[in-house]
Amino acid sequence: MHVVEILEVVASPGPGLKFARPLANFSEVRAGEAIATWEGGEVRLEHGGIAFQVREHAPDGQPCLLVARERGTA
Repeated sequence: MHVVEILEVVASPGPGLKFARPLANFSEVRAGEAIATWEGGEVRLEHGGIAFQVREHAPDGQPCLLVARERGTA
């Protein structure tokens, strides 16, 4: 089992959310990366790390992506 520290919770900003590239659990993401677009603009990450719980169709205001860093195994 992987132990991770959550660095950032990205909430779905609004209608039309579309990730800029295919993402899955453990996909690497970079700080400052424009990870998605939506009808009101783009979503940029504050932190780099690995992606978890990727949900492109998350309701507005709900988490669409968690950014974490691996802390080891349990």
